[in-house]
Formats: sequence, structure tokens, C-alpha cells
Amino acid sequence: MKTKNSKIILGFGMLVLSGFLKAQFITHGPVMGGVTDSSLRIFLRCASVQNFTIDLDTDSLFSNPIAYQNTTDPTKDFSAITECTGLQADTKYYYRVRFGVSTDIKKGYFKTFPLEGSPSHFTFVTGSCQETPNMKVYDVMPTYDPLFMLHIGDYTYPSYQLPNGYPEDWNMIPLAYRKRYEENVMEEKLLPYVPLVYMPDDDDNFGPTRTLFVSTSFTGSFPNIVNQINTSPIQPIEKTNCLRGYRYFFPGYATVDTTEGHYHSFKVGNVEFFVTDVRSMVDPWSEAYVYDSVLNEWSYDPLPSHSILGDNQMNWLLNGLASSTATWKFIVTGVPFNPKIHDIIQSALLAQDYVFTIAGQSGTGMRLSTSFAGYWGGYPDDVNQVVQHVASNNINGVMVISGDTHNNVMDDGTNSYFPELNASGLSVSSTELAYQMSLYGPLIGQPPVEDSLWNGGGNGIFNTNFKNGFGKVEIFGNDSVSFCVIDEDDIALNCMTIYADGSVLNMAGNTYKGYLDEGWSFYPNPAKDKITLQGSCLNESSTLLIYDITGKISQQQKLSTGQLIHYEISLPANMENGIYFLDIQDKTGKSQGIKKFVLERD
Repeated sequence: MKTKNSKIILGFGMLVLSGFLKAQFITHGPVMGGVTDSSLRIFLRCASVQNFTIDLDTDSLFSNPIAYQNTTDPTKDFSAITECTGLQADTKYYYRVRFGVSTDIKKGYFKTFPLEGSPSHFTFVTGSCQETPNMKVYDVMPTYDPLFMLHIGDYTYPSYQLPNGYPEDWNMIPLAYRKRYEENVMEEKLLPYVPLVYMPDDDDNFGPTRTLFVSTSFTGSFPNIVNQINTSPIQPIEKTNCLRGYRYFFPGYATVDTTEGHYHSFKVGNVEFFVTDVRSMVDPWSEAYVYDSVLNEWSYDPLPSHSILGDNQMNWLLNGLASSTATWKFIVTGVPFNPKIHDIIQSALLAQDYVFTIAGQSGTGMRLSTSFAGYWGGYPDDVNQVVQHVASNNINGVMVISGDTHNNVMDDGTNSYFPELNASGLSVSSTELAYQMSLYGPLIGQPPVEDSLWNGGGNGIFNTNFKNGFGKVEIFGNDSVSFCVIDEDDIALNCMTIYADGSVLNMAGNTYKGYLDEGWSFYPNPAKDKITLQGSCLNESSTLLIYDITGKISQQQKLSTGQLIHYEISLPANMENGIYFLDIQDKTGKSQGIKKFVLERD
């Protein structure tokens, strides 16, 4: 017979065992990456050497798990990256981590990619630049059920949090990655459920424009200002340490050249991503500026060899684009591709003797010019190589995702040549660059931003929304791709759709040209209670849709065939004042013509 004391001891033992079975050994992670249609890589860190097992199962109760064993490595900050292979495509898996008989409290799930080459429907989110405590974007991102997050740099700014020359000290590299994985909201809401694709930029890497590496300063006052360019050489050990740290502490895809840079590619269904490294092989922008001591004047005159990618990476990119069989091809770059930025680099030098403030930063026109010179627009020969290669080889479906500007903006290809989503204000103190560029544009002879850089909307374009945000990209098989800029409160600033035939439905710029574009009209504009539609014949039954600036449908009705369009459209009483679009779509849902109007009610 058991005594009362034995029951107490047994109960106490069960409590101890229960607590042991639900322990926490993992200090950082798990962080998922390197996903394919059959595999996954998982990073985790402990405080000491630990043997562990990662279980994956399609059943959240782990009734039949696949087990992967590994051990944390003391030479890699007590971390490990585990290769999980033999998985099924397009399948949701749950994961847990066991340390002996104990299961760590950190767990989650992910989904493998669609079968390589198959037309698929999926969503991913993207962005860069997170340096402030405001992490509200990570509350919103998971609500879109993204297959992965594409993080394109300046991930927690270790160049601010650590000594600026931190890459010289190998012991600082793992500390920098710990800081990335300690972002609380991201750690709680995103990392357990959404794999990362990551390309370091300058402020989270050794890049040649890392803080204080290349900068400008000035002395004097107008009209006798003297501008200087200041440089501090990067040591080879900095590059070596950062390249090694990326391989050790981030579970990414295999890089093309482990000694040269981080660039790599990966495939998701019928989409291929070319993730470029615009910091490791780049020629410093300072080399393109020429000083005339007699005139006390700087000019921008890059040599043909002035490159942002370097020869090896450029050849890899061009060959990859030409040989890709994917329907959609994304060039991913840490800085904007948009060639029109070259105009700002040049025209800002016209104000190099003036001091003014843009986006909270004070300096001369020289500083404004150099702040854009590290972008693709500052390397015109590289831009021309890519553009001419795509055109001469009839490569279709090319788009760009970029970062670094502290803006979330888009262009439909009118200015950027390829449709481009510049998502770079995840967590920053100011996203007013595009807005302030429009204000200061006349000073340097620049048209408004929407007419000269980004016509697809975003922070400060057709609005005064300066909240942090991110990019949402949705792939619709072989049919189309949708770009959206979403703010931290889950408000869409704008969306655009890129179709397989190269046409673009841009709700902000209204640049889509269909066969009805010149053949129909409406009145009045501005409208109050109704509009009258009239114009040329419809060859088949069509649908009229009315959208707001975010792409939200306010009204929809069928139009019958006939020799003349003549419809009176009553506008719903609950429509708020603002910009709207009339869109006539054929039976397949493709736009045949779009008109913009303004609703102004008393």
C-alpha cells in the first residue's frame, strides 16, 4: 500500500517531469530558409552544445514524424543548420525540436514550394530596412498566409548597434545575427511560420557604402561651399567574415561563389528568383565623381567599367535570365534598379552649392546626388547590359524587387523599364523620400516623382501616408502577378497587375492601354451621383467595374454587345470622395480600357 508521503513524492515527481518535458533549450530561432519543393533548412542556437532532433509531420500531433538529428557546434556560436530532405511538394508540415526526452516550447509550421516548373498560385511578402522599435508590419504580414518572406537587407542595422567596423572582429558576426533573430514581434509572429529568403545589404553587411565608409561633407556657405567625399577602406577580413557568417548563421540557398558574394537563385513553381548581391563586388560610387579644383565643382562621369555587380555576377545573371524556363523571372536587388535615378544623380549636382533637408537629412545637392549614386542608376552600363540582353533575347516576364530607399513605392515599367516594387520601409523613422523629392524636384529640374520615378503609387504618391509598410506579391499561375504596397495598419496604398503579355493594370498611374482606350468616354468628371458612359461598339459581352485607388471594387455590372456604348451608371451613396477608375473587361476578365475619375460630393 502506498503511503500518503509516497503519493506526494510521486505527484511532485510528475510535476518535475512535466516541466522537464516542456523545456526551452533554443535561445535563437528556429529560423527556416532554403525551401524547395522537397526540402528545408532550419537554423537554431542554444547556450551550449546540445544534441537535438527535429521532427516534421503533416499531422500537428506528430503521429508519424520524419526525424532529423543534429548537434549544436561550439565553433559556430553553439548553433546548427539542419538539412531536412525527402519532403512532398506543396505540403504543409509542422515541426518540433526534441532534446532527449524534452520537447522545446518553440514550434511552428511551413509549406514546401509547389513542384518546380508547375503553374502555381501563391503569395509572398517582401521588404527591407528595419531599425526602429515599431514592428507592426509583422503583425500584418502573416494574415496574408505568405509562402515565404523575401528580406532584402538592412535587417536590424548591426552597423548602428555594434561598432561600425564590427566585421573585422569575427566574434561580432554571430552577435549581429543574434540581434536579427531577437526582433520580438518578428520572432513571435513571423519566424515560426514563414521561411526567410535573405540578402544582406550595406548596414547589415560589409558593403562599400556601409555607414561612414563613403560619405560627403562640406565647409563654408553659399556661394563658397566646398564639398568633400570621405572614404575609409574596407579590409579583406571584413568581407571574409561576413561571407562566412552568412553561411554559418543563415539557412539560405547555396551561393554561387562563396568567396565573392552572396548571390544565388531559387525556383518556386513557375517562378525563378535571381537574388543579386549589389554590395560585395560593386565599384564604390565615389570613383565616378570628378572634381575640378579650378571651378570648385564636382561632376558625375562613370567609366564604362563602373559596375554594381562585377563581371562574374553579371554573366551569371544574364545567362540565368536567358536560360530560365520560368514564366516569371524576378531580379531581386538590395537597391533600386530604376534607371531614371540617373537623372537625379546628375541634376542634383546643379544644387551642389545649396544646403537643404530631405527626409530628415541635411546636406548639399552634392550629398543628394551621392545618396543615389550607389543605386543601379549610378551604373548606367550595367543597366544597359541587362536591358539590352532581355530585349535582344526576347526574355519575357522580367520584374524587379528592390529595397534601401526607406520608401514603399512601385513603377509599372514606364520609368524602371521592368515593373518594379521598391519595398524598403519595414521599420524606419521616415518614409517621406518620394514625397519630399516631389517638393524639392523643381530645385533641380525634376518633374513630380509619379511622372519621373515611381508611377505606381506608394508612400507619399497620390497620398500623405508615411506609415511603415511592406510589399505583397501574388502569383496567379501563368496568367499574372500582382504587386501591392500594404501599410502597417493593413491598408493597401496601391496595387498593380502584370499580365503575361506584358501589359500592366496600374490603378495609380492608369497606364493600361486596351483596344477601347481611345474609343469611349464618360461624363461628368468630377462626378457626384452618376456618370454617363458612351463610345464605340463592344464586340462581345463585357463587364464594367469601378475600383478605388487600392483596387477595391465599388461597383460591377454587365454590358451587352452593341454598336454604341451608352449607359448611365448610378454611384452608390456609400462611395467616399476620392479617385476611382472605370474598367471595362472582356469575358476572360482582361481589361480593355480604363478611365480615371474623381468623386466629389458636397
